[in-house]
Amino acid sequence: MRICLLPVFCSLALLAAPLAAQEMPKPGPEHQRLAKEVGTWDAVVESVGMDGKPEKSKGENVTTAMSGFWIVDSFAGSFAGAPFLGHGVLGYDQVKKKYVQSWVDSMSPILMVFEGSFDKDGKVLTMTGTGPSAGGKPVAMRTVTTWKDDNTKVFELFEAGPDGKEMRMLTITYTRRAGRAAATRTPSRSCSRAVSAGRTRTRPSPGTAGGASRRPRRVIRTRGEKPRPADGSVNERRGRML
Repeated sequence: MRICLLPVFCSLALLAAPLAAQEMPKPGPEHQRLAKEVGTWDAVVESVGMDGKPEKSKGENVTTAMSGFWIVDSFAGSFAGAPFLGHGVLGYDQVKKKYVQSWVDSMSPILMVFEGSFDKDGKVLTMTGTGPSAGGKPVAMRTVTTWKDDNTKVFELFEAGPDGKEMRMLTITYTRRAGRAAATRTPSRSCSRAVSAGRTRTRPSPGTAGGASRRPRRVIRTRGEKPRPADGSVNERRGRML
């Protein structure tokens, strides 16, 4: 029994036509504004410790771009003497007309979500949201990122205190490390040559020394003579003929 698949293919083509006619979204100027964030940044962290005392530490943040719509932050440092890791995603929501951000880190199981906008000069990004307090309860938070110049920015985190008044809990000063290519994790040319050389290296075959092939010596016998090794001489060829 033969089944005609032509109607099926025609139906799929009709369904795909409206999708193909729709124009795919493209990054706008708000997304392009985030491109300057890409790079590797050295961080100096000033925070309030678990005991309420101020403490200072250092860290590193690597920011990479994704599809032109988003930037992804990977932060590594320390807090209260313990390793600290954090990951954030920042982009612009064309429906809300706001910048949106999510954040997770190694100190909390709670996903933090923020949204906000730049000032008219495009140098200060203010975002609001909720996050866990020192006691683990959700509290209102506000973040302010101020660009001092193209290679320096200051991040501040504020949250509501026990009395309801806002207080600054964290300040991070970021300094761009020389060479934005560090964020792309692209191997250097010399490293690529070393990898290529390693891939083309071959192992010596079993039974060889230094990769040189050794063929077993043949022994031939002629009439009335004792066996002797083959040496490729005229006498060898005579022995083969006898």
